[in-house]
Amino acid sequence: MKITDELKDFIDSKIEEGISTYRERELRKTNIIIHNLPEADKASPRKQEDEQNIMIMTRKIKVPDVDIKSIIRLGEKKQEPRPTKVELSTVSQKRAMLQNY
Repeated sequence: MKITDELKDFIDSKIEEGISTYRERELRKTNIIIHNLPEADKASPRKQEDEQNIMIMTRKIKVPDVDIKSIIRLGEKKQEPRPTKVELSTVSQKRAMLQNY
């Protein structure tokens, strides 16, 4: 009886771990990370400048119709530009950007 309970607990924990991993992967499915995107010095126009730079980039790689959900700079501000995480609306938009880059 005790072995059965331990086995059940082990299986439950592995299932939870698998579900958690799947959820994390689903959340990241539409994200791309852009390195060396110029970063604004001031905090207030930073998001707008990031959005403008990304839109310019999408036009240059001929993927103009990109719906951006969010733009986040990763890490602490230093001398060099921080990586930029861009969350797109669909996986097909992500594929189009990566294929045309």
